[in-house]
Formats: sequence, C-alpha cells, structure tokens
Amino acid sequence: MDTPAPNIYNFPQMPPRWDAVGIFYVTFAATWTAIVVAGMSFCWYNRAHPIMRIRGLPWAFTGIILLHVYWTLAQIVYPVGATMPVLAAYDTQYFVMGIWFPLGIAFFHAANLRFLRVAKLQRRFTHPEMRRITGCDGRRSSWLCRLRNMNYERKVSIFIGVGMVIQVRLRSGFNAYVC
Repeated sequence: MDTPAPNIYNFPQMPPRWDAVGIFYVTFAATWTAIVVAGMSFCWYNRAHPIMRIRGLPWAFTGIILLHVYWTLAQIVYPVGATMPVLAAYDTQYFVMGIWFPLGIAFFHAANLRFLRVAKLQRRFTHPEMRRITGCDGRRSSWLCRLRNMNYERKVSIFIGVGMVIQVRLRSGFNAYVC
C-alpha cells in the first residue's frame, strides 16, 4: 500500500526543536517579557505622578499586552510550532495576526492621543484665538454638528472604537466563512 504524500491535512506532528536557535528564541522571549512586565509594573507603581496620569495606562497596557502576545507567538513558532497540527498552528497565528495585532495598535494609538490632547490644551492657553466656540445647541442639533464639535480625543476614540468593532466583525465573519 502506498502512503499518501504529506500535505497540510496529514502532515505528521514533530517534537519541539530544542537546538541552539530554539533555546535562544524562548530565552529571548522570556527575558523580554520579564523586562516588559518590570516596566509596566514600574509605570503602574508610579501612576500617581502627573506624567503617568496623562498617559492613560489601562489603554496603553492593553495595547502593549496584545502586541507583546503577538510578538511572543511569533518568537516561539520555531521551537514549538511543529508540535501542533499544521492547520491549528496556522489558524492560531491568523487569529492573533488578524485580530489581536490591529486591536493592540488601536489601543496603543488611543492611549497616545492623551499627549496630543494635552499639547492642544496648552496651545489654547497661550493663544486665546484658538479657543473653540461651539455651534451646536445640544439635543436639537444634528449628530454631524455634535460630532464636529466634540473634542479631538473623544472624536478619534469613537472612530477607533468603530474601527475595532468593524475589524473584529470582519475577521470573525471571514473565519466562519473559511471554516
């Protein structure tokens, strides 16, 4: 009886690769994770300082964690990737790359908006002509007028949130279609 040629559906699982390269990747990922956790702990411990209160640590930490998980999975693919079934490994990597990575970037971007907001507020204090006068009168105004008169941080946060919902809906719909 002839055995079929290995393909993506019947590729045999292999033991982990614990050669010098595999050990380096796992050690590097563990060391970098310890450094990131130490830095986040330092920031959280000093969160009462004004420069940290401006930062928006929960959103920044969420972004850092999502991006770090993506990076860690990419680092440990070489040593432990072959121990999983090929389709499960690809599905896991695609899920993390397609959802967690963009969400991590979105959370990190939303956290960085606080710096831009503070800079704009400082500029308004020095230039009185830059103070904004709203043209909407509350409930009777259109949603477009209210959107135009929102502060920059809230406006961009709404757009980031809508983009995140669209990203998750598109990816989850695509995965349901593929599977």
